Amino acid sequence: MPVSRPPPDVPSLGLSLRGAWDGAIDRCPPAQLEVLAESHLAPGAGRALRRRFPDATFHVHSVCLDVGTTDALQRDLLGAVADLARDLEAATVSVHLSFSRAGGVAVDDLLPLPRTVEALQHCVERLGVVQDRIEARVCIENVSRYLDPSPSAALGEAEFLAAVAERAGCGVLLDVNNLFVTSRNLGLDLERELAALPLAAVELLHVAGHEAWASGVLVDTHSGPPCPAVVALARRVLEAHPRAIPCILEWDRDVPSFATVSAALHGVRAGLEGDA
Repeated sequence: MPVSRPPPDVPSLGLSLRGAWDGAIDRCPPAQLEVLAESHLAPGAGRALRRRFPDATFHVHSVCLDVGTTDALQRDLLGAVADLARDLEAATVSVHLSFSRAGGVAVDDLLPLPRTVEALQHCVERLGVVQDRIEARVCIENVSRYLDPSPSAALGEAEFLAAVAERAGCGVLLDVNNLFVTSRNLGLDLERELAALPLAAVELLHVAGHEAWASGVLVDTHSGPPCPAVVALARRVLEAHPRAIPCILEWDRDVPSFATVSAALHGVRAGLEGDA
């Protein structure tokens, strides 16, 4: 018989803040709020958000601090993100373990890194600079993959992330949806990926929705509520984690009303508690 497990300590749940909810979210803000750094870089923006949501725990998430690219680090952006994190007294600051620029050309996507010794060392060095400027431990987030840029690499995806986190002394933002999408698309052993994750370094979870194309490929749209399998996977991570950690629901495309997203967040809570 399968072993009966108690439900995990359900973490504080929250949302990635979107401007479309102005007014509605102010009346009933979640305990945890993640802000997209690049949308709040104006001087004083962090202090304004802190006044607007005085009781919230903030998380700062940057999509443009490109730790994987070999292009020069954007020092002005780094300084602005550091100022925002300071003004918000952010609990976490996160970046993606990926690249989106090369040779001065930017693409509107988060591209997976080759899992080489050179790429690992480069990311560790770049993260050292970022953490020194922000004066805080930064979290790296796993991205969705549709093709494997280095199928013969000695390190798997989770093992590569674990090696970067350990050598850089940084934390991990585990996007459970991205882990699920990548495992399905590339035929990875999800149990092996979970076993290789540095759970003790995980400081924050993301859950989100995805879509299935006719070809069977799962596309990381971050639109719609997370499917039950993604919520179940998040629950497994929480069951195995040494402490309760926050969980953020992301909804990046086709953003609906705050009421709709709040209902989805209640669904996530029910799934984590084993009621759905």
